[in-house]
Amino acid sequence: MGGSMTFKGSLDDPPIVVRGSRTKAGLVFVGALAFVGLGVLMLKQSTDLLAYLCIGFFGLCAIVGLFQFVVPNVLELSPAGLSWRAKGRRHSRLWSDIDEFRVVGMISSRYVGWNYTETFSGRAQLGALNAGLVGVEATLPVGWELDPPELADLLNRARSKWLVRASGAGAEQSSGSEVTSGGSILASRMGRRGYWIWLAVLVGISVAVGLTSGGAKASSGGLLLPMIWAYRGRLHDIGHTAWLALIPVLLPVVAVIVGLLMTGASEGVDSEPVLLLAFALQAIPTAIIGLIPGTPGPNRFGPAPGRPRVAAKSAR
Repeated sequence: MGGSMTFKGSLDDPPIVVRGSRTKAGLVFVGALAFVGLGVLMLKQSTDLLAYLCIGFFGLCAIVGLFQFVVPNVLELSPAGLSWRAKGRRHSRLWSDIDEFRVVGMISSRYVGWNYTETFSGRAQLGALNAGLVGVEATLPVGWELDPPELADLLNRARSKWLVRASGAGAEQSSGSEVTSGGSILASRMGRRGYWIWLAVLVGISVAVGLTSGGAKASSGGLLLPMIWAYRGRLHDIGHTAWLALIPVLLPVVAVIVGLLMTGASEGVDSEPVLLLAFALQAIPTAIIGLIPGTPGPNRFGPAPGRPRVAAKSAR
């Protein structure tokens, strides 16, 4: 283990205790307060729905950040399994319930997540939805003193060591050596169902914000990053590079620029055909990306959404 890791205990001297970072919680609290202040300023200029959404959402983030600063999350690893306390609630899982741990990305955040083994009977109702969106059925909270790749690696090492000891199955040893390196893999595949659900959510947000005064520009700019993230996940699931996401992003922009150059942006010129063309150039590849089936099984971007890596189960 690297000297930069900060936790109590070790694999040879359990339990291992990892705590939530007060520094990260404090940054969340301060950053959220800043956005709440921005929403208040927006509210003074106009009674805009966007301002209320900003104050409500980031106000909730500020409360969560403050709570985690006062009462940090605690993760404990023992030979029996892992348990964690988050937001006043305690959760636990056996090592035998979990296939492997890996880092998953959702927009700008990284989580440590996992898929359950086929024999696990306590799956949550949202597990399939989580698998479709981010590629894993469950995740730990964010904000630990260990970075996500370090924490995933520690969890995989603990699972490998203690699962072998508990089961007495020497064949698990080769599987454990495989998943140890899996903690640094950024799972990035998104299934078709998760993709369409995500798009529906974005469209709902865009319509709600667009109904406010000046909200159309804010919605188009603020939803660009979530859209790119969705394109990236689907393209990775198909087996293609995420650079292809530039097609539905840039084609509408190019169409608008070319249309304005051709019309000279003169007053009285009907811009509706240009806007319809831009919409079609984004909608068509967006639909195609969402309809193409994903690669069966693992590909170079990771395992199929909600599925364990084949290599982790291939040992005999």
